[in-house]
Amino acid sequence: MKYLAAILLLLFSAFSMAETVTAESKLAWDYADPLPDNVDGFQVFANGEKVWTGTKKLVPVSELNLAPGRYEIYVVAYNIVDVSGPSNTVTPTLVTVGPATAPLNLIIVSQ
Repeated sequence: MKYLAAILLLLFSAFSMAETVTAESKLAWDYADPLPDNVDGFQVFANGEKVWTGTKKLVPVSELNLAPGRYEIYVVAYNIVDVSGPSNTVTPTLVTVGPATAPLNLIIVSQ
């Protein structure tokens, strides 16, 4: 689909193409702003499965509803007729961040 085959550059804020990320990380990509009339939105795919559809170009990883693990992620633009080709693929590993560990050995030190 030529008119949607614009270059989609998938970027990650605060992490690179093969890094460990958390649900607080965000996915971002470059695209015209505002969206052209022939683009209805974007679809994000993780390991070949569609995991998100919308019009934002900055998406928290938490909105993808992914379990911890390694994923191949790419994005496409779409309209009522067709979808564009995929962006580049990034392969982050999603990890769960647990609660902070309590400090130990609290003492009072005289001055």
